[in-house]
Amino acid sequence: MTGSIFLQGDLNFNGAMEGDISAANLTIGDTSMIKGELFADTMVVRGRVEGSIRGRRVQICAGAKVRGDIIYVSLAIEANAVFEGIARYSPNPVTG
Repeated sequence: MTGSIFLQGDLNFNGAMEGDISAANLTIGDTSMIKGELFADTMVVRGRVEGSIRGRRVQICAGAKVRGDIIYVSLAIEANAVFEGIARYSPNPVTG
């Protein structure tokens, strides 16, 4: 899939996509591959992401692979997750 998704609600994404995703609560599934920017208040990453992540609460789960910067208020990276990039705290990461 190519394009962008903008929701004010929750999204559980399972698939492949080139583009940006914005949602209130976002979960990237185990087999998902995203190339683009992700924005969410609460984000759980179980699959692969190539691009920046901006979220208030970000969780990178075991087995996930993230290549890109993360801007966050709260960040958790589980054992056996892969993160390549820069993590930076911001009091308001989603809007700037």
